[in-house]
Amino acid sequence: MEWLNNELDKNESYVFQTRAHKSIFLLPPLLILIGIILNKIYLYIGIAVLIFCLIKYYGLQYVITDKRMIIKKGFFDIQIKSISVNEIYDVIIHQTIADKVFGSGSITIFSESRPKEKFKALSRPYDFRHALYSQLPTKQNNQ
Repeated sequence: MEWLNNELDKNESYVFQTRAHKSIFLLPPLLILIGIILNKIYLYIGIAVLIFCLIKYYGLQYVITDKRMIIKKGFFDIQIKSISVNEIYDVIIHQTIADKVFGSGSITIFSESRPKEKFKALSRPYDFRHALYSQLPTKQNNQ
């Protein structure tokens, strides 16, 4: 994660990191197997989907620091954006039955200054939410 060392501020520390879940790799072998048995078009489709999955897996990273959430997208053309933890007010996890079996899930981030952002097929979504919540400033009641 050399890119992360270049991205962090002096007084910023890394807390948690995750990426897309490995369950995204379930479809390509199935298509390749069908292509070998039945029709070569499925073989080519399976190889193309495998390449897409590899790029998605290695090109998507989600990092939580003590100051912000950083999203790195891209394999060749890299885009890095961040959301300050001070702006985040809610994190919602959505899991299908298959997600529960594999330990993956989708996360929706709600922040004050941006529209909601949804990230699909994350590995360890509950750990992600816990790490993010642990960095949120506690709101004081002024009563």
